Amino acid sequence: MDEERYCTECRALIPERESVCPACGVFAGDVFDGKLPKKRRSWTWLWLTVVLVAACVAGWIYLTRPENRVEDRRPRLSGQARRLPSTGNPLTILRRFLTTPDRDETCVALIAKGTDGGKTIITAFDRCKHVKLGDFAVDPKTAKVTKR
Repeated sequence: MDEERYCTECRALIPERESVCPACGVFAGDVFDGKLPKKRRSWTWLWLTVVLVAACVAGWIYLTRPENRVEDRRPRLSGQARRLPSTGNPLTILRRFLTTPDRDETCVALIAKGTDGGKTIITAFDRCKHVKLGDFAVDPKTAKVTKR
């Protein structure tokens, strides 16, 4: 080595085969002549990219399998149960019948009991006043409401 080396702390001249500064005792290290060592190339970004792509592919494969689809988890309803017309639904008919200026629609609670001769039997409550309104028979074809 023909170049002179200087201490990074005190700038004193470091003799040729020494690794410690004779003036201050600091290790001369790799950067004693002002030249930086070559940086090692980092491959972290490559590995992170590979893991991210693999996770995306695995998620896509998992979610596209027929047994993992969200729409397949919902219960299957018949066409009539899925689309009841608002005039033919006995609960909707009775709710509209019982809604008055004194009783809000949200206060009406209904419990369907069953059918009797084509009419649906429903028990109605006013949940705001905690009062039973009674049992009603609703004909879904004619939308006629009768109190039982």
